[in-house]
Amino acid sequence: MLPRRPFLALPVLLAAGAFPFSVVASLPSLAFTARRDGVPFGVHRVRLRTEGRETVAEIQIDLEVRVLGVRVFRYAHRNLERWRDGHLLSLDSTTDDDGTPRRLEVRAEGSGLRLRGSDFEGVLPSESAPTSYWNRQAIRRPKFDTQGGRPLRFDVSAPTPDAWAGRPAERFDVSGDLVLSLWYEGPVWRGLRFRARGATVTYDPS
Repeated sequence: MLPRRPFLALPVLLAAGAFPFSVVASLPSLAFTARRDGVPFGVHRVRLRTEGRETVAEIQIDLEVRVLGVRVFRYAHRNLERWRDGHLLSLDSTTDDDGTPRRLEVRAEGSGLRLRGSDFEGVLPSESAPTSYWNRQAIRRPKFDTQGGRPLRFDVSAPTPDAWAGRPAERFDVSGDLVLSLWYEGPVWRGLRFRARGATVTYDPS
């Protein structure tokens, strides 16, 4: 159950269309059941905590597809992010993408972010953000892939009133290097939908 305090100011924030990072950082942890064409095939968890002035997000994704009891696909992702005042300070991730290892290290450095990853090494603008989606405040910022660091073209639509998992929410449709839809109830990430390997993948709160 969500605590009431972070949501007391939501009517004002919704009207303004903005969410201070202090509100986002105080949100509860998130857990999703991942479904492939409606069939559960894994979990995605985001555990949030505060350490001094920093907000720490620990992200765990475990997906597995089996056919007649035989595993035909496996995906495991671990990601640790540190944020302060709405800006990313660091990120460390490891990924097993069906047997292909990938990694990423990000550090705030001067006026930018230094990325050292499997797919990209270089400096991006300090306002850049990873594709971890829990932080609605960062949805329109320049994006990079959390697995290997590749900068992405990430175009986001205006929010559309909608519903997800039986609750009112706003939907954002993403195009560019990624094609997907995201749902948020106020600042809270509620759902996700995209196509992958010929199937529709959805996230439902669990």
